[in-house]
Amino acid sequence: WDSTYTYVWTTDSGNPNSELIEEPIFNNAIDFNGQAYITVNNIAGKRTKNGVFNFRQVAGAHDITMNSDEASQSGFRGFDGGGAYSPPTTKYNITLNNVIAYDNNSEGIWMGIGHDIIITNPTVYNGHKDASKGYTNVDFCGIIVGNGATGPITVTGAYVHDCYDGGLIAVEWESGAAAQPTQTTIQNSHFVDNQPHFAAGGNVWLNGDSTCVFRNNIVEEQASACATHAPNVISTSA
Repeated sequence: WDSTYTYVWTTDSGNPNSELIEEPIFNNAIDFNGQAYITVNNIAGKRTKNGVFNFRQVAGAHDITMNSDEASQSGFRGFDGGGAYSPPTTKYNITLNNVIAYDNNSEGIWMGIGHDIIITNPTVYNGHKDASKGYTNVDFCGIIVGNGATGPITVTGAYVHDCYDGGLIAVEWESGAAAQPTQTTIQNSHFVDNQPHFAAGGNVWLNGDSTCVFRNNIVEEQASACATHAPNVISTSA
């Protein structure tokens, strides 16, 4: 580490750009806990115990930009932007551009407890695909703008498809957990081919406050493999 780059030496002295770098068991590929002013380009992380790219801090992160990164085969989320509610671990100036999340056991992208978050052209698929096998730790599988998201938070140009539980896109609010999401915009996106197994609600959840905007989006081909929950296309229960 030379204050700019992290260097990796391979045992055969080869080029690390052509190597697969693995650890036996690790929680995250990159942990942004309390970090700032970082740009991450073209990194593919997979097979982590928890969130592949972790923003779920005890100290807030800010001014983080991710470009064309991939998160897959996580035991939890792909891009995990949760955190503590009391006191809140506020994150801000977080930008995700052209990221991909797939084959994760939980949500592909979860961003909450923060503000000034921009998610542009993300692709999420095969979310929570083992739900039918009994992995029911979550109710969602796509993209969540979560509790405590105090805005502005914008999701533009998302493509979320072939997911297996509720919430291809969700503005989530659990009363009492944290502030109701505000100033959230979901726009110019495509949500298709969802097959919820356990989720109690629609494939699109819009539980933000009156400033929530959902515009110019396509939602299609929703089905349900769950006998107790009808495949509501849009839920606005808040």
